[in-house]
This record gives sequence, structure tokens and C-alpha cells, in this order.
Amino acid sequence: SIKLSHDIQKNIDLTKEVKVGDEFTLKLDIERRHRITRNHSSAHLLQSALKEVVGEHITQAGSYVDDTKMRFDFTHYKKLTEEELTLIETKVNEELSCNNWGNEYWGSQK
Repeated sequence: SIKLSHDIQKNIDLTKEVKVGDEFTLKLDIERRHRITRNHSSAHLLQSALKEVVGEHITQAGSYVDDTKMRFDFTHYKKLTEEELTLIETKVNEELSCNNWGNEYWGSQK
């Protein structure tokens, strides 16, 4: 198994000799990559909505994105209220529903 990037891994039969100049075929799971792209975009949208609703002092403290979920860690001095959470969620969902996040790139890869 050879890791090509943080989330793309290709299994290669290492019992066979691999030489410089050998050619390989890389097959991407385009649907999975599309889901990762959307979740990555949602992290940016969430940070923007947090700053708009809660304040510019919000900073990212970590995140995780894959094809099934997105986690976004941020700094803030108190717990968010239900009203803030609802407003943030609404802003992100509105942005996601009115834009085709990621389609510009992945649509051209067919």
C-alpha cells in the first residue's frame, strides 16, 4: 500500500518488481471525492457564518473532513446559544443550497 496524499491510498502488489518508468493506472472514486469537496467547503462556510454571527474573534482550532462528515473546532469564550446555533446552521445551509459547491471542478473531470 502506498499513500499518495492524506486521503488517497493505492494498493500495489509489492511482490512484483516496480521499476522507474513503470506505468500505473490510478482510479479515483469521483463520487467520494465530490463528497469530501462538499464537506471541505462546508467547513469554510461554517467559519464564515461563525464570524458573522458570533464575532471576528472566532479562529479555527482544528478540523477533520472526510466523505461522510466534517468536524470544525473553534475558539470562543462561551457556549453558543440555541439562537446562535440556529442562525449559523441556517446561513450555512442557505449557502450550500444556492451554490453547487465543488461542481465546477469535479464536473469537468468526467
